[in-house]
Amino acid sequence: MELSADRASTEQRVDEQIGLIGLGLLGSALAGRLLAAGFGVLGFDIDEERCKELEQAGGQAARSATEVARRCRRLVFCLPNSTVVREVLGQIESHLRGGAVIIDTTTGDPDEMAEFARKLLANGVGYLDASVSGSSQQVRRGEAILLVGGCPAEYAAAQDILSALARQVFHVGPSGSGARMKLVVNLALGLHRAVLAEALVFAERCGLDPARALEILRASPAYSRVMDLKGKKM
Repeated sequence: MELSADRASTEQRVDEQIGLIGLGLLGSALAGRLLAAGFGVLGFDIDEERCKELEQAGGQAARSATEVARRCRRLVFCLPNSTVVREVLGQIESHLRGGAVIIDTTTGDPDEMAEFARKLLANGVGYLDASVSGSSQQVRRGEAILLVGGCPAEYAAAQDILSALARQVFHVGPSGSGARMKLVVNLALGLHRAVLAEALVFAERCGLDPARALEILRASPAYSRVMDLKGKKM
């Protein structure tokens, strides 16, 4: 029986397990996105409860990071920082297959990420730094974006995974560029939040109702999405 293109694509995805190392709040959200897109997920986290949650969601838990590296050609990292990424790479590097690709969503150091890419390339392993702009809840809802640095050919080859993880994906340059762009985004985001907080305090000190001021700000040319996400909490 001939399969439709969509169905064939989904079955091919299930045949390939994507390795996922790091199953915290963001990592588990990324796992959910991959599973929803039809990929198999083999994940590992030092917290056993996170591994059990992955299994309950339909994924498979590995006993170690090295098992993930041995069994998967394409891996996603979602770790606390670049120091932890370096430690994990030290554990798994000798177990990575030739032609493997690592998509690192860790919020890390741009220079260190560029170094990881150079070192891995020497061993025939691709590396993309793919910084997530958005919270774990936004990732789950498909509202986050990815800022990716790395080789254009590797970026193109990873499009099926990247597009499953985020609603929009931007390739912004060589390795480390994704992490640098996230710094740019976070600068603007932090300033928007600070300005909104100042505006609401100013309204209150002028004798105005801050809730009413927020309503008006959202209807005015001063509007930004930060008002929707943080305004009521402020």
